[in-house]
Amino acid sequence: MKNPPWEQFGARWGLSGSADESAPVFLFAAGWRSGSTLVQRLICSSKEVLVWGEPYGRVGLVQSLTASAMGLNAQWPTPEHFGSEEVFSNLEEHWIANLYPPPEAMRAALAAPLETLFAWPAIERGFPRFGLKEVRLQAAHARFLNWIYPSARFVFLVRNPYDAWRSARDLGLMAHWSGPVMDTPAKFAGHWARLAASFQSWDNPNGLLLRYEELQGLDLADLAEHCQLSGVNPQVLKDVQTGVRRDRPAPLTEREIHEIRSVAGSVAESLGYTGPSVQRQVA
Repeated sequence: MKNPPWEQFGARWGLSGSADESAPVFLFAAGWRSGSTLVQRLICSSKEVLVWGEPYGRVGLVQSLTASAMGLNAQWPTPEHFGSEEVFSNLEEHWIANLYPPPEAMRAALAAPLETLFAWPAIERGFPRFGLKEVRLQAAHARFLNWIYPSARFVFLVRNPYDAWRSARDLGLMAHWSGPVMDTPAKFAGHWARLAASFQSWDNPNGLLLRYEELQGLDLADLAEHCQLSGVNPQVLKDVQTGVRRDRPAPLTEREIHEIRSVAGSVAESLGYTGPSVQRQVA
């Protein structure tokens, strides 16, 4: 999303984020069973940031805040909405049917739920920084979070959608409290494709795109540097077996492969995924 409306609003009213030093770490995965918990553990192993795991994910808080911010733009609200000192000193003498709090209050109000739910509880537990791992959020939501937290660091994670569906097919996963349940290859692949395609559109150096299949060979120093951490514990990767499912999911049927390919094939191929592979299953 180029120049989203809330950024237009911020530019119109000079809402600079230069003073933000919170540097949260947002880990976005393209759906479930993508290795996001492994990367979450890696980041948390720094002891410098508490990355919450899909916190109240079915509630859709970040999605709702982003949708609310979509109503803001460079044209609206207008200066007339905010009043003057004269208006506030003589309210009864002026037209105040559409009198708004100032723009900085609007931005603070959008940030307040994030601070209350994520930042403060992390600080109370001794972590100077917070983050969250999510499997439902697209790049547009990252743009909103980046507006609230200009110092944020983003990690975008993708996994072969054929393998991810094989691991997730019987889990009854939900994107929102009202649904849908990801109970078919097509639903799962559609969700995966929307997120993965949006990740590829990210054009800010504060974002890092990772493939699950390459995690074992990842230069952890690069990950730590990107997230502005002093380091991460390589033992987390060595202990990945702790996240392996004990059961062995059945291979995909030809129909499942066809459904995934028909919905997500082009996006998958752009990321190097042409079909299912044999892999260990991780959270």
